[in-house]
Amino acid sequence: MRKPMVRKYAFHMILAGHRYSKAAQRKHALRSYCQALQVYKGKRWSLAEDHINFTIGRQSFNLKQLENATAAFKHLLTNESKQPATQQGAFLREYLFVFKQLLSLQAQEGQTLTTLPQLPLPIINKPATRVLLGNLQRPQYKGTKTAATSFTFETVLNRSERDQWKELEEMSVLVAGKYRKLPDSFRPSLQLLHGSTDNSNNPLAVVEEPITVEVMLENPLKVSLVLTNITLLWKFVAVNYETVNQENPEQQPTVLSNEADVLNGKLDQSHNVIETEVIPEICLSAQEIKPLHLCVRPHQTGELHVLGITYNLSAQSSGSSNQIPGKDVGNKEVPDSPKVILKRPSSFSSSVVSVQGRQDLDIQGPRLNSTKQDRCSVVYGPDRRLDLVVAPSMPCLEIAFTNFPSSLLCGEVSQVYVEFTNKGSHGLQKLQVASNHPEFFSFGVTKTPVSQSQLIQPPNDQSQQSIYRTIPKDEIGGERTVKVCNVSRVTDITIPNGTLSPGESIELPMWVRGPDKSGVHEINMLFYYEPVEENPRMRHRTVYHTAVVHTSNSVSLTASAHRAHAADMPNNKGKDLGLLVSLAVDNLNQVHDSNITEFSIEQVSCASTRWAAECLGPKGSAQELKISGGESQRFCLKACQYRNPCKNGRNNGEVVFTNITFGKSVVDSAATPCCDFYFRSRPTSLLSSTDSSSNKSTPSTLSPVDSTDQLQGMEKTDERWRKLALESSIAAELSLIVLWKAFVVDDDGKSHTLVGQHQIAIEALNKEVTTQIITRRPIEQQYLKFVKEPEAEEKQEPSQDVMMQLLKYTLGFPETKVHDFTRNRTCVLPIQLNLYNCAATDLDVVIETAEEEINTDIETATEPTESNPPDYWTSMLPPVKCTNFAWVGHVSQQFTLSAQCSHQSMLWSCFSKPGVFNLNSIRIMARSHREGGMQLRREEQEADTSQGKVQRSGFTRQKNVSPNLVTVVDSES
Repeated sequence: MRKPMVRKYAFHMILAGHRYSKAAQRKHALRSYCQALQVYKGKRWSLAEDHINFTIGRQSFNLKQLENATAAFKHLLTNESKQPATQQGAFLREYLFVFKQLLSLQAQEGQTLTTLPQLPLPIINKPATRVLLGNLQRPQYKGTKTAATSFTFETVLNRSERDQWKELEEMSVLVAGKYRKLPDSFRPSLQLLHGSTDNSNNPLAVVEEPITVEVMLENPLKVSLVLTNITLLWKFVAVNYETVNQENPEQQPTVLSNEADVLNGKLDQSHNVIETEVIPEICLSAQEIKPLHLCVRPHQTGELHVLGITYNLSAQSSGSSNQIPGKDVGNKEVPDSPKVILKRPSSFSSSVVSVQGRQDLDIQGPRLNSTKQDRCSVVYGPDRRLDLVVAPSMPCLEIAFTNFPSSLLCGEVSQVYVEFTNKGSHGLQKLQVASNHPEFFSFGVTKTPVSQSQLIQPPNDQSQQSIYRTIPKDEIGGERTVKVCNVSRVTDITIPNGTLSPGESIELPMWVRGPDKSGVHEINMLFYYEPVEENPRMRHRTVYHTAVVHTSNSVSLTASAHRAHAADMPNNKGKDLGLLVSLAVDNLNQVHDSNITEFSIEQVSCASTRWAAECLGPKGSAQELKISGGESQRFCLKACQYRNPCKNGRNNGEVVFTNITFGKSVVDSAATPCCDFYFRSRPTSLLSSTDSSSNKSTPSTLSPVDSTDQLQGMEKTDERWRKLALESSIAAELSLIVLWKAFVVDDDGKSHTLVGQHQIAIEALNKEVTTQIITRRPIEQQYLKFVKEPEAEEKQEPSQDVMMQLLKYTLGFPETKVHDFTRNRTCVLPIQLNLYNCAATDLDVVIETAEEEINTDIETATEPTESNPPDYWTSMLPPVKCTNFAWVGHVSQQFTLSAQCSHQSMLWSCFSKPGVFNLNSIRIMARSHREGGMQLRREEQEADTSQGKVQRSGFTRQKNVSPNLVTVVDSES
């Protein structure tokens, strides 16, 4: 059997149809072309298919089959058409003419249109539809005043950025409501809805506030399209959320739609419920993609469903060819523009055919993939971005910033004024701000609220006196105490009287500080507020602002703290412990940069719960320390113990601020903004914030952590408590705040003075810390292992470096001893040994002066290590081991020293000849005190008869102090 020749059959049917058409047999011609179309359809023979559809449309029109003719001409208006522009224009005019005839015929037959017909052009990208709740554009101000960025259609956020905004809102809800976990009814507020957002819930709009829908229009043809009288189609169900219909609860609500008003050409009735914007005309050029913004403003509460758009479609006539393609005559970006029905523009001639129709915005939701049943079948979830719930009226907060900087030096402090205006019809309360970088800004003292017309504008010039608060010169040595501020990612903004009434404005100062790392930084700030009167549908509202700041290098700090080994006076028991703090300030500004001339160090402040800083130099010096490009300045400070945390229990939540000034004025470091930025920049605070941010049940709080506070609430028998108690012996727990001033010359030759501050936290002794960010090489990724290795248990024992610094000890003796060796061959000198327990737990202490016990450790104790670097001047000192010097009296002493307590022991040294002697041959060991210490100590002591010494288990020899030299002089010489 021969194979059927389908294409030959279709070709001959085309020829037959053509012959029938020549013979005026239109029905046979139409039947022949329809049979041929079944073969050519979908074979990508676009030109042949266009010819057949066009002929079917003509024959159907001649046979008065207008519906079939309209459907045939509709297939010619596709984006896959390869026809030239002139032919596509002819197809479009044919379609519009036939469609117009069909509508006229239906009207003559008495068929009333209840729904608008569907139009094929332009093509709408339905998944790209976006909904904006609120004003389309930000308010525009003059001068240096800018509005909050908020969300607009130009805002593009990825998934991580959206999650970050969501996390900030969750923190604000937890702090404002004092919840332990988020309420079940919580839904993140979305102002811009698109395909990437969670559209499973109905968005919440507010009555009397605009709702803007962005529709992406695409013209697939090579000719221009003209759309007129474009508006949104919607249906609305009025619901009064404030009162409940108790008379007839089963009564169905009335559904109102504007489709009938659009058909009649009158929108006055629907405008009383939903004010709808009408765009008079837009022109889509050939193959152009253009976003179209359509706005509605609800005047009643209820449920608003956006169904689609309606418009009049026409082709551009020859008389309107001088019109600029793509120009929007009525797509105004101002939502408050008047909404009226406009007549057909004068650019259209009477010969242009225009057809009114609609296109639906039925958006398909995401495919479900959560359960096994969803994965085995093709099921799509709901997309409710166009199904809005109109809530009752709410307060509307508008935020504006004055003098907000776009570029800063690292650590530079600048003052900004923030204006809060309530544009809504209800008062607001509980104003808060949440940020991913709370260390960037700080709010100061509020002002009295004034009206918008009486708002006082802030000064444009800023100086050190306007940013920092100064104190009298006679208070330079005073200590100022401040309560510890539990800094959080969520900050309360104080409003006078607690509320902001409708139409009221308030202006607050805000201080911003440049981040320590140079580069471009994005700081997200979410402002949260609640209405004074409870709203049944909406509990809170938010305002978003993203600040982009470019920072440049300024100065860097390097600091370290060491124990002071000067001999302590017996009557000075309140300050047994002292530190020597080394600070280096480096100017990171490059020499070739001519904008910044030099930096001046104005003041160095110390903030700590335990220490108070003092200057080692002469007091009252008013000389400024200036650092040019590439230079550095070094300081040496003394820190004395302010209080004993263990004796007082807790530190009462207070931080001591002490100031060392180098300028003419003294800055109050315990006041805003210096104190605020100190609390917001503590490394322990930032560490605790990252730990708590992972826990969704509690708000992320940046609370400072003190070593003594960590021991509270823990049992002393716990190994972790013992480790923390021993590690507290090397805890420094102080921060240095350096206030500087920079002299800047701009490109116009004008000079400015910038002020700023840097802070550095010294957490441990004998460790150098720096604010300069060090880039490290990335760690090489190890090979993948399929067998899980057993996890190593965390060691609860402190490091060897910690165990070697549990005690601080000094020797008290006269520097020179005069003795007559002719009368007495030996000179006995009393030496007072002052011991201080630096740990937060009791210690077992052993003091040994026996020569055979000491000499075995002299060589190992003097070997250079990482903690004991080699000193070249030690070779010039007298040797520790000397035959003319010996310790007499007690060979060994053993006792228990309480936490944070001191102890004095009297030792005796004997000299047989005059000279200079080094007294550092003493051996002091310590370990953590345990229950039954004396019994355990006797069991651990085992005599080694072969070497003649005692082995002590668990004791660690303490680090040697600086050389203690005594000079013995013969009185006869």
